[in-house]
Amino acid sequence: MIDMKNYIRILTMITALMFGAVSGAWALTNDDIEIEVKPSASTGNISKSISGQEVTLTVTPATGYFIRASDIVVEKLVDPGKANAPKRRTPDFTDVITGKMYSGSGRADEDIISSVKYPESAEYVFTVPADYDGAYVTATFHLLSEGEIIRITASTDLGETPDMTKHYVLVDDVSASVLENFYSETAFTGIFEGEAKADGTFPKITGLSTPLFNTLTGTV
Repeated sequence: MIDMKNYIRILTMITALMFGAVSGAWALTNDDIEIEVKPSASTGNISKSISGQEVTLTVTPATGYFIRASDIVVEKLVDPGKANAPKRRTPDFTDVITGKMYSGSGRADEDIISSVKYPESAEYVFTVPADYDGAYVTATFHLLSEGEIIRITASTDLGETPDMTKHYVLVDDVSASVLENFYSETAFTGIFEGEAKADGTFPKITGLSTPLFNTLTGTV
């Protein structure tokens, strides 16, 4: 007959093993994080690393492309529990997981990362709730220059003689040094506009000591 102490000890060991098995099943693996790059894999690269429930995506735009933090959407994956049935996204918007984009050794917050901005890659970090079966990531990269549209970030080099007939879109806070060559004897006949950030505010130009343009006949 097993005495009570040994019975309790054996029961405790069995319980610990059972919980250990369950907790092991909760641990995220690479297969639990699915990634879709839009419009195609040639526009950027995303690699992933997992630590517990935290997922770190290394985001690297291809040459001529950029991506915003808001362009990375992380949705809940659920396991239907059926043989050979893949995990699927949930259509409920409340199941979207928010993350944070970081750049540089100091892990400074970033809203936008582009192929012309140092460093050329950023980290997007999010945590998958313990009751989720995984996460589906959709990352959408955009052209820095789309035909006649030139998108300007903090590190864009417009050269000594910017084309004064083009359509420019300011997508990032910039210093006056990025735009200083717009002030010239040539009249600006193109379009210059700002694009709202993810938080609804517009990019700022700091440090201007002269007007942005000398002669303006275009649209700002």
